[in-house]
Amino acid sequence: MATPLNQDADRIYVEEYKLVTPFRFDEAVAQVFDNMISRSVPGYATTLELINSTAALYAQPGTCCYDLGCSLGAATVAMANALPEHCRIVAVDNSAAMVERCTANIGEYQRQYDQPRTEIDVIEADLSHIDFQPASIIVMNYTLQFIPSEHRADLIAKLAAALVSGGCLLISEKVHFNDAATTERMRKLHENYKRQQGYSDLEIAQKRTALENVLVTDTESTHHERFKAVGLTSDLIARHLNFVTLLATKPSDSNEG
Repeated sequence: MATPLNQDADRIYVEEYKLVTPFRFDEAVAQVFDNMISRSVPGYATTLELINSTAALYAQPGTCCYDLGCSLGAATVAMANALPEHCRIVAVDNSAAMVERCTANIGEYQRQYDQPRTEIDVIEADLSHIDFQPASIIVMNYTLQFIPSEHRADLIAKLAAALVSGGCLLISEKVHFNDAATTERMRKLHENYKRQQGYSDLEIAQKRTALENVLVTDTESTHHERFKAVGLTSDLIARHLNFVTLLATKPSDSNEG
């Protein structure tokens, strides 16, 4: 069933453009982002549930918990609802528009409580400039795919170094497959999913053009190889068409003699 259109519905590519510019996380996208991602990413709600359940299992008191590429804060809230006491969440995004709206959303979330149990800081920054503190859980929800491919291995190594013993890295990504036929079949299924969410063929085509060379996918095996190279053990914990969630854990005895 198509999602009803309202003032916050994603209509960015409804009109035909003579020139489709590269996709950016600007104010126009921030305004409709919740609607956009829920209609574009199969299994998105399940992904948030997995973030919540993973945080409940892996978060350790006295550590940081990171939401990298936090957008409007949905993953941040999913984590916050499951954390033990004495954890601090740091939510990071390099889009000023996203950070502004995320800060407002987190403020509204915190005001539900007389005394919020979790400290949450939302900051605007490039991930390459972050001095990561000891962390028990790091979430990258559809974020790594927007980072230049040549920088991904170094970032994963940096995140693995920040994880405390027994900590985890939870990554959700769009992927392509080792054979072209599977990649094409999944692309068609994904595009039909978006049609069922109310997107027109024009919207689908124009967004595909906008994302070309902006969202660059890896194969699932590439992700696993990166994790293995930095001493993390990884598992596929969910897949919806060409979108996956991977859990990479740091062995609990990795820092022992």
